[in-house]
Amino acid sequence: MNVRFLLIIFLAASLSFPGLAAESAKPLRILTVGNSFAYNATKFLPELAASTGRQVQIASANFRGCSLELHWKTAQAAEAGRQEGAIYPPATPGGAKRSLRDFLSAGPWDIITIQQASPLSNDPSSYRPFGPNLAAYIRRYAPDAEIVVHQTWAYRSDDPRFKDGSTPAAMHEAIRRAYHSLADELGARLVPVGDAFAIAGADPQWTYRPDPDFDPRAVRYPDVPPQPHSLHVGWRWFVKPTGTKFALDARHANLFGQYLGSCVFFEFLFAQSVVGNPFVPPGITAGQARSLQEAAHQAVAGVHTKPAS
Repeated sequence: MNVRFLLIIFLAASLSFPGLAAESAKPLRILTVGNSFAYNATKFLPELAASTGRQVQIASANFRGCSLELHWKTAQAAEAGRQEGAIYPPATPGGAKRSLRDFLSAGPWDIITIQQASPLSNDPSSYRPFGPNLAAYIRRYAPDAEIVVHQTWAYRSDDPRFKDGSTPAAMHEAIRRAYHSLADELGARLVPVGDAFAIAGADPQWTYRPDPDFDPRAVRYPDVPPQPHSLHVGWRWFVKPTGTKFALDARHANLFGQYLGSCVFFEFLFAQSVVGNPFVPPGITAGQARSLQEAAHQAVAGVHTKPAS
């Protein structure tokens, strides 16, 4: 059997099973410059990629609640040699915290994501000059990486910020405008995770409706009320050395939201439909996974659609 014949067989198999050709490819190296929402949205990306024979390596220059402004100002502080320039996780447990420059210099990176802190995500004035400045700083130390803008999502309908009469839909539309504007200014691609949350949320399977009779004061540890159809964490117990506290987290993604965000990232990065991907985390049914995959697919398919003017 000659080499040419073997090559033809391999190419044919690769067309039938895309993951086969990807197995020998180098890992896709991703650096997220964000906060807990970046952890949420990439939680299952390595597993989704592995199910198609690909490898993804993710490093995280994330800091809790970190905004574009704080990322930029700590980068400036690090350049000036000030201690407050190092806020990111250490390389090893117990080690020194790192600066953004430390992360960038640890490349090469294929993809670097940036995002706004969620409380500011619907305020376009909060993106500038910090977003463009941060992108320029990243390009200075990682010139070969592609900077992509990670669009975040609106909060769950029972978040206190909606008591003034605003809605998750209005928050999402404002988020879309702000993120598209930043991506356009940077000439960067947009990862539409927030759009996927909105698309899924329009499906009754993922439309959360608060129980009007629910009283959080009546809940006793460790009980947690049913919260069906939610993509967000919701009511949970926070256990601290000082005691336990029952509180609402209507902002971060739960298991379903994390899977949804990871599906968006998979399809965006690999230009391959995530619908039918065999990786499904424990706790998610096959039907739920399919629904979330389809929402992610729809979001990525419409990524170039601009917000209404």
